[in-house]
Amino acid sequence: MNYKRYFLALLLGFTTFAQVAKSTPTPKEPAQQEAPAAAQKDEDDERAMEDEIDLLYDDVDTPSGDDIVSTALRYLGCHYRSGGTSPAGFDCSGFTSFIYRLNDMKLTHSSSAQIGEGTRVGRFDLQPGDLVFFAGRGGRGNIGHVGIVVEAYDDGSFSFIHASNGKGVTIDRSTMAYYSSRYRGACRVVD
Repeated sequence: MNYKRYFLALLLGFTTFAQVAKSTPTPKEPAQQEAPAAAQKDEDDERAMEDEIDLLYDDVDTPSGDDIVSTALRYLGCHYRSGGTSPAGFDCSGFTSFIYRLNDMKLTHSSSAQIGEGTRVGRFDLQPGDLVFFAGRGGRGNIGHVGIVVEAYDDGSFSFIHASNGKGVTIDRSTMAYYSSRYRGACRVVD
């Protein structure tokens, strides 16, 4: 959930309520004589508020794939730690969920669950920021590893950043024998 948008919508809701409460006539005012003018003023106020909301939404940044990659690159070299979810030590899904959380997006701390938290994309449609999934160490079937695409190439290969058991947070290529035989799919969480 994008908390910035939620906060802005909530704030604008309170502002609208305050404006309506302020403009409601008291019993002493002759409201009946001003009905057509008041209705027009209400419509104008409503249009102005909608325009203000549109401007606020335009100012709220939705993270892009490049934002995700930029955030991830700051953690190159961090150590691997089984179950880790912080710069003190990451496992693969702890790393991806941490990076997305820094960009106001929530992912489960499980590589096999993360593939269902985005839109599946084909190997030739990959973009920076997409999640890529691999079979675990046994190399058979089930998803056991996840990384973030740094760069995608026309031939369907890609480089990706991930928390590796042996190297910590590092960048590898999908063409490496270990990863090419274990690739299981990809998903896009950001547009």
